[in-house]
Amino acid sequence: MCAVNLFMIISAYFMASSNKRDLWKPIQLLAQVIIFSVLKYALISMIKCNFSIRGLIGALIPANYFVILYIVVFIISPYINLIFEQLDLRKRKLFICTLILLFSVYPTIVDVFIEVTKHSFNGLSSIGMYGSQYGYSIVNFTLCYCVGAYIRFESEHISKVNTNKLVAGLLACVAAMTIWSVINDNIGYFTEKTAWEYCNPLVIISAVCAFLLFKRINIKNSKLINSLAKGSFTVYLLHERFIKHIGVEKFVNYNVFLLISHMVISSVLIYLGCWVVYLLYAKFEKAVFGIIKRNCKLPSLEIYVKGK
Repeated sequence: MCAVNLFMIISAYFMASSNKRDLWKPIQLLAQVIIFSVLKYALISMIKCNFSIRGLIGALIPANYFVILYIVVFIISPYINLIFEQLDLRKRKLFICTLILLFSVYPTIVDVFIEVTKHSFNGLSSIGMYGSQYGYSIVNFTLCYCVGAYIRFESEHISKVNTNKLVAGLLACVAAMTIWSVINDNIGYFTEKTAWEYCNPLVIISAVCAFLLFKRINIKNSKLINSLAKGSFTVYLLHERFIKHIGVEKFVNYNVFLLISHMVISSVLIYLGCWVVYLLYAKFEKAVFGIIKRNCKLPSLEIYVKGK
């Protein structure tokens, strides 16, 4: 469950080094969402013979929470960078701790309180009128960006953290979240969503630990790895279509060895399948957007923010 937060932290770590943004990137992300949605709708319509104008219009609307929120953070990120640039080490620590307390720890406590009392206290959360939205919010995306930016600006100090402590922290968070879910199964006070919600501090800490651990692995530059990484967005858009057909509900009742084998093999095959789709789409995107960019009469689609 830390994957979404982890992606935002990774993005922040690299975007924090520059305040220059190319607005063609969000346009291309939205275009890919729309194209895949239309192709999916067209395929289903042909199979079921139920094409409709209303359905087509719905497919043309890029209703994807992750993409929309990511684009918003992408656009405002240079201004967040300026805040970190103006703060010293002590103030950066205070700033990031304040954000985590206000927008992670506190709203999670409120969510648990609401579930234990089984009463809706609208307006009590610091995220919104109706609670934290389980982290599916611009608040959590921005918070994770700030965490990633903090790691970038304070990389010298953070690199001194012992590796064993990071491993222990990651395992402790996963264990705590698992126990949290088990308590729900046996007692019924908490819901699984609260245990795994993106704004839960345990989920955020696990993402930080995972990022710092992988950051310490010395991986040589590889064209294959870079290509596989570029296909991750396509995997995100398509993987659910494959998951529905791999029989997860059957293998969870088998022994642990078969379950883990099924998870590993399925993950690899799904990723490779989506990666092949990405390679095909990348050629199409390069050709189409190459023409659009050459012929577009709009001014340069770039944001450049410079601090004093």
